[in-house]
Amino acid sequence: MSPLVSLPPAPVALRAAALEELRGALEAIRCSAWLVARGQVTQRELRLVVAIDMAAERAERAVRRLSD
Repeated sequence: MSPLVSLPPAPVALRAAALEELRGALEAIRCSAWLVARGQVTQRELRLVVAIDMAAERAERAVRRLSD
């Protein structure tokens, strides 16, 4: 490896990878909730949408913590 190029320490690289994975999951959760919420939903589906939205909020907080 060239002395001009260095890899980030493993914990930093793993944290960055986990952060990107979490951001992707968060986007998928938000899109799923948005698509379901656009149409007519049953009471059961509405509860699932609320649970998905709550999970997305927890994921957003985790992203903020990992970003610090």
